Amino acid sequence: MWFELFALLLTIGVEFAVYMAFVRREWRATLLNAVMINSLTQPLVTLVLTVGFSSSLRLWWTGFYLVEAIVIGVETPLIRVLFGCSWKRAFIMSLVANVVTASLSFVL
Repeated sequence: MWFELFALLLTIGVEFAVYMAFVRREWRATLLNAVMINSLTQPLVTLVLTVGFSSSLRLWWTGFYLVEAIVIGVETPLIRVLFGCSWKRAFIMSLVANVVTASLSFVL
């Protein structure tokens, strides 16, 4: 449980930094948006990857990429609405944020 909380907080922090790099907004609003977006997606990612795809390494990798693609698909409209940006910008923000956090998941 502590690891999942750490992963959520780290993800929020990293994605907050990515969002701040893309949008010039007041940091509190950006942080709140990062918390809302990741509070929705992070628990689902953790559940799917630890329960749904834990039987084999090959299945886990397939699940990892599939889940990350779904997360980008879910986060893009949320970013668009919360930050008021275009679909293209929202997709790029989501893609960059998730590539960074996914990469960090292998380092830590």
